[in-house]
Amino acid sequence: MQTISRQTTASTEAVTGEPFSLPPHWYYDAEIYRRESDAVFQRSWRCAGHKSEFTNSGDFVTVNYCDESLLVVRSLDGVIRGFFNVCQHRGHRLMAERRGNIKRAIICPYHAWSYGLDGAFKNAPNQRNVPGFDKTRFCLPEVRIEECGGFIWANADPDAPALRDQAPGFDEALRRFLPDIDEAAFFEGWTESLPVNWKVQVDNGLDSYHFSTSGPAHRQLVASFKDLKRENHDHWLISWGAAGDPNNGAYTFDPSDQRQDMDGFTLAWLYPDTLLVAMPMARVIMMYVMAPLGPEISATDYAYYGPPGMRDSAVTRAAIDWMDKILSAEDNSLFRGVQKGAKSRGFKGAYFMIDNDHSHFSEHPIERFHRLLNDEVTEANSPGAPRLKPDIDPALG
Repeated sequence: MQTISRQTTASTEAVTGEPFSLPPHWYYDAEIYRRESDAVFQRSWRCAGHKSEFTNSGDFVTVNYCDESLLVVRSLDGVIRGFFNVCQHRGHRLMAERRGNIKRAIICPYHAWSYGLDGAFKNAPNQRNVPGFDKTRFCLPEVRIEECGGFIWANADPDAPALRDQAPGFDEALRRFLPDIDEAAFFEGWTESLPVNWKVQVDNGLDSYHFSTSGPAHRQLVASFKDLKRENHDHWLISWGAAGDPNNGAYTFDPSDQRQDMDGFTLAWLYPDTLLVAMPMARVIMMYVMAPLGPEISATDYAYYGPPGMRDSAVTRAAIDWMDKILSAEDNSLFRGVQKGAKSRGFKGAYFMIDNDHSHFSEHPIERFHRLLNDEVTEANSPGAPRLKPDIDPALG
């Protein structure tokens, strides 16, 4: 395969010696959670949803992470805008729902302060009787919006690099391996909280070493595809494999209609916590965002997209149900086990198995994630501190 072009300043010199991993207390320490929130999540691009979710004026999605909530909405002029999801009167959260449509105005459920879909202040009860009330002071603070890979992303940091600059090649890779991405529509979604640190889930999402060892569901997953390949870039990763055994035990499919790479297994990760997965022949894009809510609690947001005609497909339905009810249950049990073990005095930190060939068994993508996170948190708290030496050329394996 032709390597996707990239821009990176990372060294290609391999690191010798012990692989780097974050200390165990990074998985439960309250101060680490605070630092990650400030240094990473308040500055990262958060996925609001697919662009098709913002077709009509008033269509909105909320984005929740750490102690923050953002509101992304299509305005009357057709522009998709993002705001902090908080009333400027007393700080009440404006929209509690994950997604929906705002008919006329954004109205706070506490004292009925209202705002236009463009964020402008509209009205407050009794405002005419308040001396010096200046409505221009109370517009909703705006956040940045960007479209990439067919999805809408929001960022609360006005100085953050553009997503396409931070993750060059990510948009092109998604469009190559997920050819339905532009015509996709929202199928269903929900949010589930788990008593684990968010990094436990990201580590697992980047880990194909465990596919054949973690239980019957993961062995079914392995059987569903073949010839797994992987590209590891600075802030993103993509893995792909052709459709495998049509009678894999997870769900059955007909491999005869496969569109080369495009109907096999695909897993894409965008730093810090967004995963997109496509299962063989299912024609559905599965998005998982693992936002932290505390040192030992995270909220996984599940959202499923695909061509409208595939919504009622038996294969699509079977793939979604298997991922949600079978594979996720097995993974969730693993997450809890890792979270408990992180606090053991007998555990000194992960040892990543990094082989010379950077094969699909190799755990170098997880090490890369740990280095990125360590560097970002360290730089934010100690500006000018030396950064960790890159472990590999990000375009390899």
